[in-house]
Amino acid sequence: MGALIALITTAIIVNAIYKKLGLREPYQPGAAAPSIAGLNPGRYTDIGPVKIAKDIGTSFAGKKPETRARARTRLLTTFVPGGAQISRFTQGKIFPANKKTTKKVR
Repeated sequence: MGALIALITTAIIVNAIYKKLGLREPYQPGAAAPSIAGLNPGRYTDIGPVKIAKDIGTSFAGKKPETRARARTRLLTTFVPGGAQISRFTQGKIFPANKKTTKKVR
């Protein structure tokens, strides 16, 4: 029981330090729950089946051609091993054509 209390206290302190530094808190309560790929929501996205359904709709009814193309790319790479990385590479998120679009590290 003492080890559990020490673990929780340490996690709270580390989260407070990361928050003060403006970083993402590494220890979240949901991190202890098991996850199932494609069925649990990602950090900022819908669960797998919902995202696939939205991409299908967007690929046909998206307002901009770029949006439709991105949705089609995500659909094509969804079921391929390593598809997320392939999708990021083809969309220019890994090696952007314009260097001004790269994210700046604090």
